[in-house]
Amino acid sequence: APLVLTGPPAAAAGEDARTLLFFPYGQAGAVTRVLSATKAAMAAKRSSEPVQVRLDGVDVL
Repeated sequence: APLVLTGPPAAAAGEDARTLLFFPYGQAGAVTRVLSATKAAMAAKRSSEPVQVRLDGVDVL
């Protein structure tokens, strides 16, 4: 199934929102491409909302 990000979860103004994703190792490439593209799009729009992507390896769990 394709990976589709619909946007950040609804949060009250000024609140931080965090999302924790779990996905199969085989989909890591597709997931990181989508997250990187989302981050780049937000930067290109000069959005006032910062987007931070952090990826932990399998050994973290």
